[in-house]
Amino acid sequence: MSSTAVLYLGVSLAAILFAFALAYFASSSKAAKIKAEADSKAGHTPRPALKKDSLHLSVLDEVQRVVGSAEQSEKISAAVSSIVEKEVDKKINFTKQELTKKYESIVAQKAENEEVA
Repeated sequence: MSSTAVLYLGVSLAAILFAFALAYFASSSKAAKIKAEADSKAGHTPRPALKKDSLHLSVLDEVQRVVGSAEQSEKISAAVSSIVEKEVDKKINFTKQELTKKYESIVAQKAENEEVA
């Protein structure tokens, strides 16, 4: 395998692992869960305040350090940033769906309890 292919594979795997780590920490955060429930109750879904350029610039710096070619570095960093962004969006949407289901079940259970009482 050429060193460029190994670099592509390594950076891609690192980006995917980074996306999963971000999703894990976001879903385990109690404050994030409470805020998501409040937002879903209010009826709007705000986008996370992530700077797309900061991720792209961080990846670009690392890739330029390893590759050396500015053009190849830009292509690699754009591809990796896109992959990470898509994975994080998938995890965010999945977490939102889980929280919505959980909130709906809690509301339904509360309604049942009020009917019984």
